[in-house]
Amino acid sequence: MRVPETPTPAVKRFLVGVVLGMLIGWLFFIYQYGDVHESLLLDIQTLESELAKQTRTIDILREDQVKQNEENERRLTVQEVRIIIANERTSKLSEWTLYELKDLIEQEVEDVRNKDIAHVAESRFFLQRMLENKTFTVNQQEYQVSLIQLFLYTTLEVHVEVHEASSQS
Repeated sequence: MRVPETPTPAVKRFLVGVVLGMLIGWLFFIYQYGDVHESLLLDIQTLESELAKQTRTIDILREDQVKQNEENERRLTVQEVRIIIANERTSKLSEWTLYELKDLIEQEVEDVRNKDIAHVAESRFFLQRMLENKTFTVNQQEYQVSLIQLFLYTTLEVHVEVHEASSQS
């Protein structure tokens, strides 16, 4: 049987150097890993804090937007007035006469433009009576209108029937 030889001092120094190098490398790796890990944890905490702040800000802005939308709904105004003559085809009136009648009726209800929808809705019966009691003159011929429907939102849509003033009692 052969007895193992003891390593020479150069081999011992080499092996000790390898072990010390591994230990120093391992310690350096642990230090760097810890440093990077600590930096990443700090970044994550900062981002989580920022996310929480932004989430609160978004919630506050959403609440404000909901309140503002509700307020705006209460303050909606009539932006446009549209007159529709229901018996336009059966009335046998010229296009020019119909155009003039639409224009006169629109001038009559023009005061509701830029008014609150709630205010216009409250005064819709007044608007109806005003239109039905008014006589419109086009080409020396008198016409009266009957209100059929009234659609009210940002556009006031008035559906009327036109009759000659002498034929309606």
